[in-house]
Amino acid sequence: NTLFGYRAGASINSGDWNTVLGAYALDACTSGSFNLALGRNALTALTDGIKNIAVGHETLASNQSADNNVAVGAAVMNSLSTGEYNTAVGNSSMLYQDTAVQNTSLGYETLKVNTKSSYNVAIGYQSMVTLNRSDAGGQNTAVGHQSARDMTDGRYNACYGAASGRALTSGEQ
Repeated sequence: NTLFGYRAGASINSGDWNTVLGAYALDACTSGSFNLALGRNALTALTDGIKNIAVGHETLASNQSADNNVAVGAAVMNSLSTGEYNTAVGNSSMLYQDTAVQNTSLGYETLKVNTKSSYNVAIGYQSMVTLNRSDAGGQNTAVGHQSARDMTDGRYNACYGAASGRALTSGEQ
């Protein structure tokens, strides 16, 4: 383990190959391995997850045991607790995501309020910012500035281009 910063990796007792830089980063981790935490409070709640990458202030801060997530930017995937195989780049991207899996978002506030909907791709400023299905279904793709911005409950939708699908709130295909 390589640890730099106040309480960085403070609880690690059996985890291996972690790299940590920042105050309180990875400080609850006891047995997690192969994690990278850069920034204050990055991966701060993780106890035993593996292969997570958190770069930025409070990225993946609530992640307790999820594996294989990549978060880059301030407050990215801040609320994630158990969702796995997610990739988010951009401040506040996937901010409230909790248990969703296999989502990809690139851009400011993409998939911001989503908690459970899985298998989505959002690329562009505020794409799918309001998506928040009550189940794990999803499988939407939105590419472009504010594409599918107002969608709250859609499934199997594809929106390409700036503001495409902006008025779409729900629906399939």
